[in-house]
Amino acid sequence: MKFQYNLDDATHDIKQASIAAFLSAAMSTLVIVVAIVTSAEGAFGPFADPINFIDVALVVACGVGLRFYSRTAAVTLVIYFILAKIFIMLENGRPSGLLFTMIWLYFYWKGIRGTFAYHRLRKEADSSYRSTPVSFCDSCRGGGSEFNHTGSKLVRTWNAG
Repeated sequence: MKFQYNLDDATHDIKQASIAAFLSAAMSTLVIVVAIVTSAEGAFGPFADPINFIDVALVVACGVGLRFYSRTAAVTLVIYFILAKIFIMLENGRPSGLLFTMIWLYFYWKGIRGTFAYHRLRKEADSSYRSTPVSFCDSCRGGGSEFNHTGSKLVRTWNAG
């Protein structure tokens, strides 16, 4: 029996990955704030630096990107998570938190799987589907575009820029 992965499954996996990212960011924020307020030393000492909020911001940004079905956000989240865990293990000299690492990695991987499947399924259903909005692509290329409404139909006209 072959499992059929549909758009609802992809959306569900993406939502779970974004929730995991937001939970991770919230837990990190809590640890950082407690470490700063208590002037923690020892195992929590490295978390007492406000620069750690950059970590939180990156994870939140990836979580928001997942809500917009971003493959880039999903891949960035997994790569950053793995690199951060390697760095922490090298700093501590031993692996720690392997159970939670595997749980987070499971949900983050579902985000990658979900975002890639989402865009593939959308493209299969509609050959004119573009994963990046047309207006976004235009601004990246430097060419402008205008959208004009004629009756009930949206017509696209291009500016030479």
